[in-house]
Amino acid sequence: TASFGYPRRMSPGDFAAMFATYSGVITADPAERAAVLGAIAEAVAGLFPGAAEIEVPMRSRTWRAGRLPRA
Repeated sequence: TASFGYPRRMSPGDFAAMFATYSGVITADPAERAAVLGAIAEAVAGLFPGAAEIEVPMRSRTWRAGRLPRA
């Protein structure tokens, strides 16, 4: 197993839109989904006013497995 951290640069809008791909947001009813995405966009705009890009810390956790030979 290994874990790799890296920064990802994206626009504040792309950052907020990334949350639309999370299962909890996808499965929410349309009104709840809109409220969550709106709150995220508002929070990002408040934290990074006027920013064209922000740097988002990301982490990938990986693992590798070997297949046993067939008997």
